[in-house]
Amino acid sequence: MLRRANGRLDLARPVTASDIPSTIQDVIAARIDRLAEAPKQALQLASVIGREFTRRLVDRLAEIRERTEDNLRELTALELIHERRRFPELAYMFKHALTQDVTYASLLVRRRKELHGLIGRAIEELYADRLAEHFEMLAHHFSHAEDWDQAPLREMVSRALKPFAPNRRDRIVVDGPSVAVPAQSSLMLTLCLHELATNAAKYGALSNGTGQLHVGWELLGNGSDRKVRLTWRETGGPPVVAPDRKGFGSLLIEQSFAGSGETCFEYRPDGLQCSLEIPLY
Repeated sequence: MLRRANGRLDLARPVTASDIPSTIQDVIAARIDRLAEAPKQALQLASVIGREFTRRLVDRLAEIRERTEDNLRELTALELIHERRRFPELAYMFKHALTQDVTYASLLVRRRKELHGLIGRAIEELYADRLAEHFEMLAHHFSHAEDWDQAPLREMVSRALKPFAPNRRDRIVVDGPSVAVPAQSSLMLTLCLHELATNAAKYGALSNGTGQLHVGWELLGNGSDRKVRLTWRETGGPPVVAPDRKGFGSLLIEQSFAGSGETCFEYRPDGLQCSLEIPLY
């Protein structure tokens, strides 16, 4: 709209009403449109993650990882985001909620769903050791991804155990028939498996050099009563003693499928055993 001539700035063409943003949302959208492509994509990704987002999560999902720092620095200088905290990890926040809303709306619906799914899977990988802390965030992203396909149980179990598998592969056995778990049950089951694996790595069969873990399942019932019973069995770990009170992990596992299947803990002398009944309808 402006051009330099004879040492001054002149209008390149007459200003019309259409040139002037009519709402604050339009003003923000115009600022976003003027961004270079890399920082714009970083801002759009952040808007899908949420009002607050960590540098590590942006790094994991950014197309050009080595430019993340430059992009975030530019967005901070433009006062679109600001540094929220440095501990326990570097996190940023949108300076205004409206900026996040407008940025999110600038994405096509299909792209939003794709990013929600990618973010959910990245959270599973990055925070595998404390997944329960991110339950609400996971539920938000997977529900907005609208990926309602059933998940293969073997793949779910393998993915949940992956962070705990290095140097222990010969001590973990996964065995069961081919079966897919409905989407509405898969998130809860993933959280349960992560809780069990974390406990095994800290206190159970995976906390020493000799313990064994066996995860197996079998099909039960027919039609609308069809279920899968998954059994988590540890052996060879430190002596097992039933706790005096139930912790968060035990309560999470017990309540995950309450009303639709039986959950049972057995604190056997040779190791913990837990069985879960998961509906397949």
